[in-house]
Amino acid sequence: MLSSSEMPTFKWDATGYDGFRFQYAYPGSGIQTFPTDSWNSTMNFIPGTDLWTDFVNQLEAGETVYWRIQGKLDDTEDNYSDVQQFTVE
Repeated sequence: MLSSSEMPTFKWDATGYDGFRFQYAYPGSGIQTFPTDSWNSTMNFIPGTDLWTDFVNQLEAGETVYWRIQGKLDDTEDNYSDVQQFTVE
């Protein structure tokens, strides 16, 4: 379980890709993507304090959030990791 005071670091190991995007969803939401207009070259995502606090405050305690990584390889953007999850306190 994660709270608004705990800053998570999402990490993955996927060499050979040109870029990555972090995606998440929770019940009743659509899939959200970071960054929205570009590709990240690093294999981790650390949300900023304001972004994380705003995000956690809109959820119910005990709500499960699902996340995955979208990878870009050449011109193909249809590469996705397995879905992971965490629960917010």
